Amino acid sequence: MKSSLYFDYIHTVDQSCTSNNPCVGAIPSRISRFDYGVRAENTNPLRTVTVRNSEFYDNTTVGSYFNNMHSFFFENNYMRTPGENCWAAAYLNECKNYTFKNNTLLQDYSVTQKVFAGVYAMSSAEGAHKIYRNTFSNFHVGIAPVGNNSGILNVDDGLLMNCNDFTQKQNDYDIGLVWQSTPPTPPTVMKVQGPTIIQNMTAQNIVRNKYAADCFGNENKWYLQGTNARNFIDYDHGCNGNPVSNPSACDDISLYVFPVAFAESPSDCPANIVQNGCTPPCLEPINLVLGGAIVQTNSLVNYYNSIIDGGNTQILLNAINSGMGEGEMKNLLLQYSPYLSDTVLSAYFNRTNWPLGHGVQIHNANKPVSIPVWQVILNRNPPSGILSQLNTNQNQNPTSVRSGLEQRLSLSKFNLQSLYSEKLNYFLTDSLPSSQDSVINILQSPNVNIPDADVLLVYAYINKGDYLAALNQVNKLPAKKSDWVPLLKLYIEAAKVPQKELSIFESSTGASLISDYAKSITGIAGQSSAKSLLKFLNGEDYIIEHPIPINDNANGRMAASQSELVNEDNIIATNNQIKLYPNPTNSGIYLSYESSAEKQAELLVTDLLGKVIINKTINGSSKIYIPLTEISSGLYLITILDNEKVIFKSKLIKYN
Repeated sequence: MKSSLYFDYIHTVDQSCTSNNPCVGAIPSRISRFDYGVRAENTNPLRTVTVRNSEFYDNTTVGSYFNNMHSFFFENNYMRTPGENCWAAAYLNECKNYTFKNNTLLQDYSVTQKVFAGVYAMSSAEGAHKIYRNTFSNFHVGIAPVGNNSGILNVDDGLLMNCNDFTQKQNDYDIGLVWQSTPPTPPTVMKVQGPTIIQNMTAQNIVRNKYAADCFGNENKWYLQGTNARNFIDYDHGCNGNPVSNPSACDDISLYVFPVAFAESPSDCPANIVQNGCTPPCLEPINLVLGGAIVQTNSLVNYYNSIIDGGNTQILLNAINSGMGEGEMKNLLLQYSPYLSDTVLSAYFNRTNWPLGHGVQIHNANKPVSIPVWQVILNRNPPSGILSQLNTNQNQNPTSVRSGLEQRLSLSKFNLQSLYSEKLNYFLTDSLPSSQDSVINILQSPNVNIPDADVLLVYAYINKGDYLAALNQVNKLPAKKSDWVPLLKLYIEAAKVPQKELSIFESSTGASLISDYAKSITGIAGQSSAKSLLKFLNGEDYIIEHPIPINDNANGRMAASQSELVNEDNIIATNNQIKLYPNPTNSGIYLSYESSAEKQAELLVTDLLGKVIINKTINGSSKIYIPLTEISSGLYLITILDNEKVIFKSKLIKYN
């Protein structure tokens, strides 16, 4: 059997009750032995499917699959996968602001080969996405965030993974962040998984996961594929003193684990964070909490803006770029420490000849600085004595005073966004016509901080049938969202005349536009919507990536398989004399060729169509740097030939 398939359909899967089984003892819905237990494909992200109080048994591909859905709930479900070729109990593909909570996910305990994932979270980007209070058992990886689930520069929100239990039956990996292959995208989640400043901590806002994966110096409890993301981001993992809550012996070095001796209590992970005993969906408790969250967040934002650089960022930048004396400049910057922004710190340390002694003082007053600022300082190549002072200061404190304030602000913004999403869900799943106006009012609220609220407003007007307002909203979208415009205008045109909807989509113009969006390899905005539409119109499926962490025994480090599209290891033909790093890269690669000095080889870099991008001769016993800033992001092949014989072949991922 294929699946329970929903296209742009508002639906709830829930427990049932009969005269023989009243709702006090309701019978869970049971979905078993489909390819996909539930598959929801959305062109309109505001058409939500809710799944709760249901059981999924032995669905052979994915237990539940959601594509392009916003502000939905998946909660209180039991999901068992059969192993073998089943990719996941649940797969959330380009979904945003969801709540995935209180679910029990396991691979059949009788299956000894642990495969794939409990839940995949693919490319959610910015937003308040929650995987909360679930159990994951007997999988290869419990939670597998793939690609962009926050963004490298975003510190306000993203995927938050708290109160999850991996201890029932060990997974090979508890949490595994892996690359998306098309387009090549490094994995990210919310930077602040739990605060690491004592003043910000409560027993209810630290991470509270319980880890159990075996590890041998590897990253089996918190895995991050590759090394490049470490140049941009550290993750904050404040946790309680319970050893199972502390993954520090088995995590990536980018994860900063800060345990505090809180007494652990079940009340730290309540089943319903907002509802106060009400059985969802409930509106009144949300409104009660939302008002306080708005006041708190606005207060923190105002305080942050006033204290960072003293509210004088541009004045400080002008001073740095002026002819101000070095001593006067040092005193000016120290006046606003320890709350100097990365913008100001980078501008100061990016200068060619900043006085080393002054630099040590400014760094010490703002320690530890962020990874990007630290890299700018190291680019100066300070003398060993100065470098020793800088290193000592950088490693003295786990988190800067400024970072502590940013953690508070980040968690407050996430909470506010999550509350708005929960309120949005209430009206999206309500059948009253007035609820359509309520959705529009929420998205227009001056305090709403939901990413792409302006785009969602177009869909809200379409749902209401106000096509003129929808078109006007499209025309208001900023230039950076111009990718959305052709697709949204096509949707509006089709929705205006439902009896001609298919003919509009299937016209040469419509079909070409939908195909171009769906098959783009650059990650164009609206692509997930177009993929669902192409499947609806033509039954044309799209590639669903399901990469996993794997242990590369050749070098003791971690790698990741890619997907159905790229399902080999990066190294195709190995050669111990040749080393290539970093890979993936955003700038260039180093190639080390350890052979006899007189031996030469030919290096080729080609795209997937075979076009030669780089062709050069390399000598033995050499280490060369190959700049790649001029080539587009994507997947390339590196081949090294010795007398026309392939001695090394590797995939190279270039990203911008």
